Amino acid sequence: MRNVRSFRAAAHYGVALLCLVGLAAISGSEAVASDNAEILIRKGVELRRRGRDSDASALFRQAYELSHTPRAAAQLGLCEQALGQWLEAEGHLSEALLAESDPWIAS
Repeated sequence: MRNVRSFRAAAHYGVALLCLVGLAAISGSEAVASDNAEILIRKGVELRRRGRDSDASALFRQAYELSHTPRAAAQLGLCEQALGQWLEAEGHLSEALLAESDPWIAS
């Protein structure tokens, strides 16, 4: 009977450990997606400075798909506005403005 209890306890610890490892992997992949999205946003901003809104739009869309951050939504919306894509721009800008506590939006 003692061996059965020990086995059950070990199994519970094993399951708990697997859950923790899984959560860490998810958090890590979210951080990578966020970092990649930030890189895409920076490249998109540089393209917009050079007047290449269509190219920038593609990068902002990729960033938004990777990480639905308020900044990604705002940059995509501003670029869509510049391209005359009014409905899409309104949706993304409205989404971004709802995140009042986001530091980038607040600034």
